[in-house]
Amino acid sequence: MQQVTITIGRNIGSKPMSDFMWAAFKEIIKVYLEESFDSKGTNLVEVHEGTGSRAGIEETSAKLTVATSFLNVTQKQLHQLTMQLATIAAIYGQDAIAMTVGESTLVYPSNVEQSVVIGL
Repeated sequence: MQQVTITIGRNIGSKPMSDFMWAAFKEIIKVYLEESFDSKGTNLVEVHEGTGSRAGIEETSAKLTVATSFLNVTQKQLHQLTMQLATIAAIYGQDAIAMTVGESTLVYPSNVEQSVVIGL
C-alpha cells in the first residue's frame, strides 16, 4: 500500500499560530493531497494531531496521510506537491514541511504463529 504523509507544525518561530490560521493551514494541506492524488471519495486523507518539540520548543503538529493500494505516486505528482508545499510553507512562516512517501505493510494476527504470542 503506497502512502504520502505531510507533517506540519503549528508554530511560527516559537509562538503558535491562531486557531483559525491553524485550521486553514491543515485544510490547505488536505486539499493539496486530495488534488494531487485524486483522493476525493476513494482515498480519504487522514489527519492526526499530536504534540512534539523542535529545537526545545513544544509545538502542536499534524500528520495528513493519503494511503491506498491503488495510489500510484508519480514523480510529476511529487514535484507538483513539493512546489505547493514550498509555497505554503513561505506563506505560513514555516521553516519546512515534511513529506514522507513510502510503502505500508499490513500485519495481520495470522502472520504470527500462536507459539510466538506472549501473554495470551
